[in-house]
Amino acid sequence: RARERDRRCGAGVALALACLTRPEGALVFAASAAGRLVGGAWRSPDERRRLVLDAMVVAGVVAGHVAFRLWAYGDFLPNTFHAKAGGYWQRPREYLGGFAWQHLTPVLAPLPLLALLDRRATLRAAFLPALAVLAGGVLAIYAAGTDWMPGYRLLCPYLPAWTALAGFGIALLCARVAGRAAPALAGLAMAAAAAGSSAWQAPVLGASLEDVAAYNVANRRGHEALAAWVAAHARTGQSIALMDIGVIGVRLMNLTVVDISGLTDRHIGRLPGGFLTKQPDADYVLGRRPDFVVLSFAVPAGRPERARSWTAMERAILEHPEFRRAYARPRTCRAGASQLERFACLYGAAQAFDATPRSYRYYQAVFERDRE
Repeated sequence: RARERDRRCGAGVALALACLTRPEGALVFAASAAGRLVGGAWRSPDERRRLVLDAMVVAGVVAGHVAFRLWAYGDFLPNTFHAKAGGYWQRPREYLGGFAWQHLTPVLAPLPLLALLDRRATLRAAFLPALAVLAGGVLAIYAAGTDWMPGYRLLCPYLPAWTALAGFGIALLCARVAGRAAPALAGLAMAAAAAGSSAWQAPVLGASLEDVAAYNVANRRGHEALAAWVAAHARTGQSIALMDIGVIGVRLMNLTVVDISGLTDRHIGRLPGGFLTKQPDADYVLGRRPDFVVLSFAVPAGRPERARSWTAMERAILEHPEFRRAYARPRTCRAGASQLERFACLYGAAQAFDATPRSYRYYQAVFERDRE
């Protein structure tokens, strides 16, 4: 008790670090503080003092971080906030339901709530901050939108807290029904829950591993091959405009990247619309006079002439008169050319790359500006 009474803002330091490393860090602090207050922390002078100290530490760190952003970037929020405003287009209820069904299982998902059924107010109060954090993470999906990537990465950070609370829920249930045998029963129940959860997730995990392997092959055949081609044809100081900037941005740091998705471009990031659905501004992109432009396409099998631009911005660039004049060079392909070659010839690309994973055909075409 003496150590607890003399404790100084330990939780505040951890939560302040969360604010620096995770975009939802401030939400986690606010939710945990709300859980402490609902659990009765406001009644105790010591608890109130600790909560105020934690809030001061978090507020000080966040204020310093925001001041640095304003000084370094001229904005309170990172550019990705503007670029990804609105989140992805999957509905939150489907996103949350898929995560609960595939990874928590219908039986195990509500286990953390069993802590609320315990008669001891002190124990319930101890669980409330963590439960509030889980609730905040769920509600944040409705406020910020979902995510397109596999694996439910917006919810994964909450899994350790959910797992710990689920274990406590099992232990409390066993204590209520088994008396002295509760520890042994709880151990068996937790082992069964872990084994059952693993078996339940096995098909999903297997499919995910197959997807990862397919994406790795597509990445080597597409993005990495594209980066190698650009490296062989570009000179230091030249510029390239594209959507998938990852590999080129890391490997070709001698080039200036114009990110047409807006993640690293302030102008495009602040255009109206959500992520990858921004209002097109091809005049701005082509006005930067990039030496290379990479456009992405969804291509029906065997029908390159029916290729569809991946985003509205790319479609606007493809149809822009300046692009047709300075970048596109349609030509006649040789007899027996592959679909990829016919695609490059049809759209006038210098080269095309097949980044197709398992579920759809995805081409990237690179166009080089005329030497004027």
